[in-house]
Amino acid sequence: MKICKIKGCGDRVRTREWCNKHYERWRIHGSPNIVKGHGYSNHHLYKVWQHMKQRCYNENHVGYKNYGGRGIAVCSEWISSPKTFIDWALPLWKEGLQIDRMDNNGNYEPSNCRFITHAENQLNSRLLQRN
Repeated sequence: MKICKIKGCGDRVRTREWCNKHYERWRIHGSPNIVKGHGYSNHHLYKVWQHMKQRCYNENHVGYKNYGGRGIAVCSEWISSPKTFIDWALPLWKEGLQIDRMDNNGNYEPSNCRFITHAENQLNSRLLQRN
């Protein structure tokens, strides 16, 4: 039986010489090592940040075809830092607002994003703009 190569782990290897826990950390975060948490995981804007990334990069996400599938991306300053995104968003956001890209063909980046109501967001959808 092979043991996870992460020092002090001792769990059985799944793949890449890591156990399930360390393999998943590598798959999701790019590193199998324990990293200190950022403390934002319970904040609503953290969930906004996660969903934004899922729409752009997870081919299995229901919205991928309308975002990542069309080449929409998350800017480099936000992609790996929930803190940077939340620091930008916090002064602009309040409960009930949704993130919106002003240019529907543009990326998620500070100069192209704002927070608006659901009703406003529906008026800005690509389907309505085509008609």
